[in-house]
Amino acid sequence: MKKSSKLTILIFTFVTAFLICFNVYYKPQIKPQASAPVRAKTVHPSANAQAAVHEEVLETDENETETVTSLIALNPGEKLLNAISIDVNGDTFDDQVVSLLKSGSPYICLVTGIYSPSQGVYQRASEIETNISQQNTFSFSVLDVTGDHVNSLTFSGINNKGESVLKVFKAAGTKHKFEYDLIADLTADGSIFIQQLQRSDPYSFSQTKGESYPIRVYSSDTSRSKNSLDQIQTLYNWDSNAGRYVKVSESRVTGKKTAAGELAKIQNSTGFEDYLAGLWFKSSSSDANLRYIFFDPAKRELIFSTTDTQEPYSWNTTSTRRNGVHITSMNKSINNLMRRIDIVLNDVDEIKVRVNDEVKMAIGEDTLWDGTYKKISTKTALATTVQQSDILQKLSAPAKEWSCVFYNETVNIAIKNGKFEAKCESWESDGALSTNIIAGTTLLECRTFDNADFINGYYQFNMEESEIDGITRQTLTLAPVSVSTKSFVPKNKPGFKLERELRDEN
Repeated sequence: MKKSSKLTILIFTFVTAFLICFNVYYKPQIKPQASAPVRAKTVHPSANAQAAVHEEVLETDENETETVTSLIALNPGEKLLNAISIDVNGDTFDDQVVSLLKSGSPYICLVTGIYSPSQGVYQRASEIETNISQQNTFSFSVLDVTGDHVNSLTFSGINNKGESVLKVFKAAGTKHKFEYDLIADLTADGSIFIQQLQRSDPYSFSQTKGESYPIRVYSSDTSRSKNSLDQIQTLYNWDSNAGRYVKVSESRVTGKKTAAGELAKIQNSTGFEDYLAGLWFKSSSSDANLRYIFFDPAKRELIFSTTDTQEPYSWNTTSTRRNGVHITSMNKSINNLMRRIDIVLNDVDEIKVRVNDEVKMAIGEDTLWDGTYKKISTKTALATTVQQSDILQKLSAPAKEWSCVFYNETVNIAIKNGKFEAKCESWESDGALSTNIIAGTTLLECRTFDNADFINGYYQFNMEESEIDGITRQTLTLAPVSVSTKSFVPKNKPGFKLERELRDEN
């Protein structure tokens, strides 16, 4: 009996060992499928859908437009627009702020979800209904505007009255109860923006507080006539004692007085677009690099050009204000690069432009594109009192040589009797100048004798004089165009900005 029992145990052990070895060495191996590219997709819930974190794995390619995902449970009837993931309450865990639309309301809503590490979910902590319904003008951001290492939720847009709106909410509350304090609530018929200042390294390492970001507001001067383009610039800054932004200064930005008829013709979206149509150059630029913007409402296109680059943008939307417009555009090469252009009318042939890149808040007081622009047209071809036929004589007037920057080199240009000589350290060239009238506009034709890659072809031009400290300076702006017997169109090529000082003939 004992021998039989031992034999049974031995057989059972042998069979068990055999089965284990078979599974390890002879079980067919299942080859894993090649991992497919995945991308999160925003899902808009139906009325019967249960609240959940909406994520879906999709096959896609690298060229597909990137989408956003709500980590906050969306309720029935809510449509996600955009999302930002960032630590809002300072607990080192990323939270999320989403913009969405609710059924039954035209206004965009901002929802803040605070991440709960114990539960692993994003809990709704705040809902802010904005008074903005125009999605193309709306943007929001989360940043430390006060400089005390506490994030604030900021949004801006244009309301149904055509006014600019900016509100700032500072994160507050306790560890167990999150809330926002409204610290800035500003509305104006002009532009509003936050000026981001450079902060120190100690601030970056949380060793000290940083300087708060001021807010600049531009509004119409109501004390003047309706046809006046004067604006009031109001500066607001953070007051820690008051716990909000307070007004610290106010100044007038002088504009021009425009005829009521001229102003009325361009104070609607299509009228303003038609008014902008054409080529504008940056007259306020202090550097030698010419900057100009070509507005083409017919093709729904904008082209930003400098000496070295051209950036074509699709013209998406136009929102009109009292004396200006807000334009949204998209880079034709980089689909996720948005550009928002705020334009204020300064004169019948002069505008002030402010450009904000990307989809986030307008940060910073000045960019390279910000400034005053003048239109290159028949009316402004000569800002001085000379006749258009006298342009060659004006260019040859006794003065110092013209100069410009071409591919990072300073070029000196002497013009006399319809000819020019250009010299710099690495090369020199010469050529001839003449004028042609095409489509009612006088164009300057420049031809180099050696066909050099310099000023060569047809150009729309603008000449201006300015006096600083008793010295008169002339500026000649050249924008290249392609011509036919009946018309001309701007070229997608860099232009030139020539400058010189006039000599005192006495």
